[in-house]
This record gives sequence, C-alpha cells and structure tokens, in this order.
Amino acid sequence: EIMRGKGFANKELTRQRKDGTRFPLSLSVAPIRDDDGVVAGIMAAAEDITERKQAEKRERHLTDVLRAIRNVNQLITHEKDPDALLRATCEILTATRGYQSAWIGLRDAQGGMRPAAESGLEGGFDAVRTQLERVVIMHDTTITCVACPLAYAHRDTAALASALRHEGREYGVLVVALSAQVADDPQEQSLFLELTQDIGYALHGIEAEQQRLKAEEALRENERFAGATIDALSAHLCVLDEEGTILSVNRAWREFAEANGVHPDDVSENVNYFRVCEAASGDDRDCALRFLDGIR
Repeated sequence: EIMRGKGFANKELTRQRKDGTRFPLSLSVAPIRDDDGVVAGIMAAAEDITERKQAEKRERHLTDVLRAIRNVNQLITHEKDPDALLRATCEILTATRGYQSAWIGLRDAQGGMRPAAESGLEGGFDAVRTQLERVVIMHDTTITCVACPLAYAHRDTAALASALRHEGREYGVLVVALSAQVADDPQEQSLFLELTQDIGYALHGIEAEQQRLKAEEALRENERFAGATIDALSAHLCVLDEEGTILSVNRAWREFAEANGVHPDDVSENVNYFRVCEAASGDDRDCALRFLDGIR
C-alpha cells in the first residue's frame, strides 16, 4: 500500500519493548516520491503514547466515579433502609464501571465488623476487622493482602479503603478495587473520601431517624401506661398545665361529669378548665369560683 502511494496517519498499534512490556504506539507513514512522482521511499514517524492513553483512562475513570457519586447521592435522598442503601450503593459503584468491585462492612455492637453489602466479588466476602483512619492504598493485593480472604479477587488491581463515619461515630468501612494506575491520583482519593463521607452522613441520618421513632413510640407507650394507671383509680383526676388547660383526665372524672349533667367533652383534654369555672352560673357559680381560687 505504501509503495503504491498510500500513507496513513496516527494509526494506534501495540508494540513490545526489549524487557517484554507492551506499550501503545502512534504510527504515521507517508510515501516519498521522486521528481517523476514515483514512490522512491517512505517516511515514518512513531510516538510512544503511553502517557496520553493513561491520561485518557484517568479521565474516563474519574467521569465514571463522579457519575457513581451522583447516583449514590440521589439514592441517599430517598432510601431510608440502611441495608437496602448499602446494597444499592455497592451495585452503583460497580455498575458505572468506576470500580471493579465494592464491599461494605459495618461495625457491630461488640466493635467487630460484619459484612453488609458487596458487588463484583462473585461469591461474597468475610469480615475485615480493622479500624481505618484514612484512605488506605494497596497496590499489589498479592503482597499486601496475602492474609485477606478477598485476596483472590482482582489480583491485578489496587484497592482503596476508608471508614464510614460522621460526627465521630464510625459505622463501618468501604473497600473498592480499581486500576493500580489511578489509585495514587489525589483527585481519585479525594472523590473516594467524599463518597465515604456521604455514606457516613446517610447512615447517621437513618440512625437518628430510627432513634426518633423509637423515642416517640416509647413516649406513646408511657402515655398509654399513665392513662391506664389513672383510669384504674376511683378518685376524680384532672391534670392541668399552668394556664389551666386540661392535659389528662381519668374515667372516674368523665363519669362524674356526665352524671352531673356536663358533657365529658366539655371538661376533657385541651379544654381550659379555668374558663369553665369562670363561666359557671346559677347555684354552682360560687362553688366553681372558690374551687378556681384554690387551684390558682
């Protein structure tokens, strides 16, 4: 083709160095013609494009990670079940091709670590018992992770790991596998740390909401118990606040009101009893006002 006068530009090839490593090459070739237009030779230019390919790979990877973070943040806004949140998070991190695998372990009440969610590991994972204070980089899992039960997975990759925490509370750890070429990238580490902080914030919010609901249920249970207790008493009981508003009455109080021609709803919760006494008329007025003075 070249000798017939056809050249090409920027054709990407893969070649092998003397040490056996392979690298990407950009090759351009053009014919050299003599004065009669006959191809007398060729001119070639070759360029090692390893750095360019690495830069392109880095940009694609960071784009995938940013997409994953965006999707996780959207998930956080509506998913309030912690187990479902963590499962979906791991799936998102691998579905966008940002990471080759992802797993999350949560701390239990005894301070240990239990497996909570994973994606991309093909067979599950065991607990990892270590407290991580920062992003941890493992370049060669066959060396640094030889004792890890997950060392079999993605042996040719690096890994990032960081704690999931918020306001001093540590909830667990997120570990992802990724290309070793991007693991040292400061922007990669910054994005990963942001991701773990977002997950920690979400777990904190879910925990706070669960505690609020438990507290409300405990309060309702206490109120039910208190109501049942005063209803069991034969005395006529009425609890007022400082402004005279009725907070609670018992069954004996309601029955007494009804027996004396007063509708129970007129002297029950949320009614201002001071005003009821002040509005009394007839033979009952003097007694009601004295009773009111005694209360005040």
